[in-house]
Amino acid sequence: MSGRMPSHAGPPYGSRCAATLLLLCAVCSRGMAQTPSASGNASRVVQTAEITLSADYGGELKVSRDDGLIERVDILRGHVRIKQADLQIAADRAVAWIVQTAGKTTHKVTLYLEGNVRVDRPGQTRSHAVLRLDLPETEITPVLKLRHRSRQPRFDQDPLFRRALARQQRRPNTRISEVTYQALPPETTAIPNQKATSSQEPLRRLQLYPRTRVPFNITTEKSPGTTPPENVLVITGGINLVIDIVTMDRRNALFGIGAVDLSADRMVIWTQLNDDQQLTTQLEQSARTPLQVYLEGNIEIRQGLHVLRAHRAIFDAREDRALILDANLEARLPDSRVPLRVRADRIRQTGPESFHAQNAWATTSPFGKPGFRLLASDVFLEQRQTPIWLRSPLSPTADGQSVPWITTQNNVFLVDDLPLFFFPNLAGPASELNLPLRRVDVQQDNVFGVQVETSWNLFSLLNLDPIEGVDWSLNADYYTDRGPRIGLGTIYDQGGLLGLPGTVRGYGDGSFLYDEGLDNLGRDRRRLAPDSPERGRLRWSHRHEFPGRLTLLGEAGYLSDRNLLEQFYEEEFDQDKDQETLLYLEQRSDVTAWSLLARPQLNSFEATTEWLPRGDLYLFSEPLLGGMLSWSSHTSAGYGRLKPAQAPLDPAEIFDPLPYTSPVGGAVLMARNELALPLTLGPAPVVPYVMAESGYWSEGFSGSEIDRHLFSGGVRSSLSLWKAFPEFYSAILGLNGLAHKMTFETDAAWTETTRGLDEIPQYNEIDEDAQERFRYRFLANSFGGTLPLGFDPRNVAVRQGAGLGIASPWHELVADQQAVRLAWRQRLQTKVGPAGQQRTRNWMSLDLEATWFPRAERDNFGEEFGLLTGMYRWHVSDRTTLLADGYLDLFENAPELWNIGVLSQRTTRGSLYAGLREVRGGGLDSQILTAAFSYRMSPKWATTVGTAYDLSEQRNQGQSLTITRIGADFLVHIGGSYDESRGTAGFHFSLEPRFGPMDAANPQLASLLGLGQQ
Repeated sequence: MSGRMPSHAGPPYGSRCAATLLLLCAVCSRGMAQTPSASGNASRVVQTAEITLSADYGGELKVSRDDGLIERVDILRGHVRIKQADLQIAADRAVAWIVQTAGKTTHKVTLYLEGNVRVDRPGQTRSHAVLRLDLPETEITPVLKLRHRSRQPRFDQDPLFRRALARQQRRPNTRISEVTYQALPPETTAIPNQKATSSQEPLRRLQLYPRTRVPFNITTEKSPGTTPPENVLVITGGINLVIDIVTMDRRNALFGIGAVDLSADRMVIWTQLNDDQQLTTQLEQSARTPLQVYLEGNIEIRQGLHVLRAHRAIFDAREDRALILDANLEARLPDSRVPLRVRADRIRQTGPESFHAQNAWATTSPFGKPGFRLLASDVFLEQRQTPIWLRSPLSPTADGQSVPWITTQNNVFLVDDLPLFFFPNLAGPASELNLPLRRVDVQQDNVFGVQVETSWNLFSLLNLDPIEGVDWSLNADYYTDRGPRIGLGTIYDQGGLLGLPGTVRGYGDGSFLYDEGLDNLGRDRRRLAPDSPERGRLRWSHRHEFPGRLTLLGEAGYLSDRNLLEQFYEEEFDQDKDQETLLYLEQRSDVTAWSLLARPQLNSFEATTEWLPRGDLYLFSEPLLGGMLSWSSHTSAGYGRLKPAQAPLDPAEIFDPLPYTSPVGGAVLMARNELALPLTLGPAPVVPYVMAESGYWSEGFSGSEIDRHLFSGGVRSSLSLWKAFPEFYSAILGLNGLAHKMTFETDAAWTETTRGLDEIPQYNEIDEDAQERFRYRFLANSFGGTLPLGFDPRNVAVRQGAGLGIASPWHELVADQQAVRLAWRQRLQTKVGPAGQQRTRNWMSLDLEATWFPRAERDNFGEEFGLLTGMYRWHVSDRTTLLADGYLDLFENAPELWNIGVLSQRTTRGSLYAGLREVRGGGLDSQILTAAFSYRMSPKWATTVGTAYDLSEQRNQGQSLTITRIGADFLVHIGGSYDESRGTAGFHFSLEPRFGPMDAANPQLASLLGLGQQ
């Protein structure tokens, strides 16, 4: 091939950057074509091989056609696999049309496939993004195998089916490639035509078109220096050449493999032609026939959405080799919002799916001189497979699946002309911009000092082969007032693990910090000394869903000290679940469920019940006496050790232990049974019920064993009413008809127990760790050392009936009580949407609840009514909502909580929330006004603001402000914040290159800029 390059090829262009393998493959390889050709039909051959179609989800539809044929349409999603004899096809999604003759003798199958399409034949593998093809006819009915059956939408409303149907109607039974061609004028000179020597071997199809309206010029001659002699076609005047590779199946139907669309001012073609054939505009020849093409002058190579421009190039179609000089590629990554530009001195294709680029750079900047780029000396392409140990034997990818892989050497990341980072080697899937550095954030405040936080891709950093479905990261941070921190994190989602079937997903992270500072956690905890300067954490959460609705959960949560999470991971401390270490196994069916739990305590500063182990068995609504009665039960048995939280070492930290925990342990046994008698009295269903429980604890508050027997009986009922007002219409209020729906709910219960609540420790936790941490300081800083009974969480839960459900996780929370719980739920609904596609929307909703206590002195502090709650929502439009909710009791110094606010959201334009919240009772009185605002002021600028103010104490709580400059190369974030509780003020600055798919650190800002996950 090197002998074909003219002597004036010239020196290389200069040092440029590393492109990803996927983009190199899309430009240079016919096998990785973005838009493959369709199949066609030739002579009809019937096979006896069975066709099998399998997928995770799908549905089918059978119809009788007007021509007497029976047609079946299958829609398949998730790990689609299609097999027929030695032909194997894989894809993410597919639509299959299966046509059967009226006599049921043969079946014809037409396929539309998209998403990672792969066609495997003996000795040949081709990949596509989208493909349409016909399978050989068979006498055996095709078999559909689905792992899960899901309810399908109407076929005419399914986006996948509509895309498939559009492809069917646009190109029915055609053999023309999907690359866009120009029509050839009649006066254009034709080229020789040659038929393939065998109908069973792959074919190469060449089509020539003028580049402009002016016909091209072509001269042909023999090349005497080769054996056998070659024909040399010299073409000038602008030429567009399409090289399309197809293969013949057993019935002589053409399967499309790929296409390359080449345009240049001048072109030379070397190949072998027959002397006795006439000149035409198309040429079909055996794929084994030598074919080399040299191009120069304004070269454009198009494939799908990708466009490559170069000065000189040469292709060897038979050997799958190519050399492109001074290449400039403009392409889109699969999930990118902005195009990627790649420039390289040389791109060499060394095999069917193997490439080598030299002196290359890549950027997403649209400017001639990019604001940032990644530069590399060498970029290599190859195909690799998922490791065997991560494959499930029941997974459709159990045999492995090749993915395009990129390896780059001597990488430098530059901003303008300033080199910022150097990476000796990078490697990873070509579908991503596989940079080791993922995030850099710089902030400053008087708690941590100057903070530099970075996140790195460990697979790339260590030059290891990434594992599909696994993300592995390194976090390296430094705080000038605290010290260095380093950690590891992983997220995984696999189809199996260690040969076990099912779905596996989870996450984990760990970190170590050498902290030389003091913790600042709020107004009364601003200078707390850590137990040790060596601090760290370990967190892991694993979920394995087996077939048969069997689920295994595993968690590990270790913290070096009590305040690490609240200081360094505040959002996780406030919002996420507790840090626990446990192993949990459960299985569910329609009417039964069982579970096993083992949980030790690793963090002694948190109140925890160790279960070593515990088992639960549930039965729900089992019919008895021919369905007249309904039986439900819950049985639990375990060995539990209740371990209260240990007091902090720092005497400056306020700590009062929870009054309902005690260092006790032993067997905890419980069995509940409920019988219900469903009745219908007029328009209202009425359900009388009785429940009995027997419980046992080896150790109670007194240190001795106790048992408890419980009886509860009552009646539940509900009544629903509605009325429609179709004449109500208002364009201003968004009303298109109105329907008023009301439901009245009643639950009257009488409960008697043989033990008081103050005799039984709370083995089953009722609060998360963040709430318990507040209760440790609750008595001293809010109530002067004495907790009012109305604020005791156990008392509130008992009055609400939290422990009376058959499957309640807090069976301790019951006491002698008589209560009638009432609820009135209202909905005002209207119709929205275009004519024929209207949907029902809640325009306004109001939920009111109250409880009547017949024995008020015993059960509700002398007040007959209590637990008054209300929740109101007015959805003024799809984007604006007015909301209010409240809770109060009527006894003296009872807690009162209420909140009112307005929320207005416009996804990529802005959002606004303003609200007022009050908490009062027992000496507390707090009124907090909060507001949050985000707005995209122009295509170049966006801002987010947040503020909070305590009206009752007339004190500022804090503010935050971020301004973002939206550039073509970078997102520049500048902002500041103030937290009055901690007495801190901070400043932050960050610079984010626009690499395409990305997530801003602030989710609200990401939505505003349209940069969230796709």
